Amino acid sequence: MSAIPSLVLRFLERQPFMTISTCGSEKNMPHTSVVLYVMEATPRFYIATHRSSRKAQDLLKNPHVSGVHWAVNEMNVQWHGTAKEISGAEVDHWLELLAKKAMAMPDFWPPIFQMRGLDYIVFEITPTHMTAMKLDTATISTSVPPQVVILGE
Repeated sequence: MSAIPSLVLRFLERQPFMTISTCGSEKNMPHTSVVLYVMEATPRFYIATHRSSRKAQDLLKNPHVSGVHWAVNEMNVQWHGTAKEISGAEVDHWLELLAKKAMAMPDFWPPIFQMRGLDYIVFEITPTHMTAMKLDTATISTSVPPQVVILGE
């Protein structure tokens, strides 16, 4: 895996949410969700959701996933990759980190943390392709596409 620029890693670490798209329904229709995440610097993203949610069921059937992180006048990061279910003691570790991130945000209403027992499922998402674009006047007004591939081809 190629090195992700530190500017992009810092941006991803600061963002509390990302939008992911999955596709695993019987009709093969895409589904988009906003999710709270934590990440490792490789980067790998960790999300938790209710086991019966559409995104969980989609990822269990089809591990391919895409995502977007966006902040006004700052940056847009888009990626695609694969997800796998995490099990064992790692589940508690990632749930604890997700809870800490949620509790650090003022006025965050965390319905996901009201679920109990085995209702949770935690996924590790590994991007295989990633692009980034700084959203400032210099990049937006350029005549060449400002989106830069920073992972994959």
